[in-house]
Amino acid sequence: MIALADCNNFYCSCERVFNPALRTAPVIVLSNNDGCVVARSNEAKALGIPMGIPFYQVREVIEKNGVAVFSSNYNLYGDMSRRVMTLLADFTPTLMPYSIDEAFLDLSGMGSGEALRDYGKRIVRIVGKGTGIPLTVGIAATKTLAKVAAHYGKRYKGYEGVCLIDTDERREKALRQLPVGEVWGIGRRLRATLEYHGVRTAWDLTQKSESWTRRLEEAVANFAAASAIQTNLFDPIDRAKQARLAAAIDAINRRNGHDTVKVAIQGTAPKNWGLKQEHISQQYTTNLLEVIQVSQVALCRLFHSA
Repeated sequence: MIALADCNNFYCSCERVFNPALRTAPVIVLSNNDGCVVARSNEAKALGIPMGIPFYQVREVIEKNGVAVFSSNYNLYGDMSRRVMTLLADFTPTLMPYSIDEAFLDLSGMGSGEALRDYGKRIVRIVGKGTGIPLTVGIAATKTLAKVAAHYGKRYKGYEGVCLIDTDERREKALRQLPVGEVWGIGRRLRATLEYHGVRTAWDLTQKSESWTRRLEEAVANFAAASAIQTNLFDPIDRAKQARLAAAIDAINRRNGHDTVKVAIQGTAPKNWGLKQEHISQQYTTNLLEVIQVSQVALCRLFHSA
């Protein structure tokens, strides 16, 4: 069995970890240069704020409803992701990070049925306690089905953060209710094509013949082959060496701070063309000058309450 561990509303959750007053408030995070909305808490979604909408178009809604607004804080999000992944690695012999807020876990030999569900709940509990980030775990026999399970785990509180698809009956029920556009890897254009052919749910897709599906695979492969780097026989760039250099620079900067090492053409003089980040939060976990400070009075109150 395979589990997908998916952090809930990750960017917003990272901001909430260090500002508990926002745990039940609507929160949004903006893209580079504070252009568009790229992350929304459930409360912000309930207000009808769409994903990707330009910031200026929802200012009135934000001001009227007291929505907390943050610029993207990639140093914070990257470090919180590292902490989540470190904890997840303790639960599996094979951890496969998929994105900044998702990872697949090999759960072979971890039990079955309710024992497996309990194992998933333990993962949710430990990651939540260790990082403050809420997590949903979807468990199934394949990565795609694990994605489907996580989809339902996020939408129904009764699952308590863990959805298990381990029988044919559960698989069929889940796929019959899942719009085909929610299937991993199916985008807007492919969804329109599938719906044109009468494929409206994930279950409809499973009922198509292998030969019919392969015709779609050929189209996808051709599109993918067109996103490769076009080189020539006499390409003067050692791309493998470039990749190693970039990886080394990134590693040094992660350990020692942003722009500790950079390419010479970037220059050394102070620059004023940085990203527009009017709502940026502090780098609580990666900058000693921006860690949370606790007063002696607060500490005394904490100890007395404990």
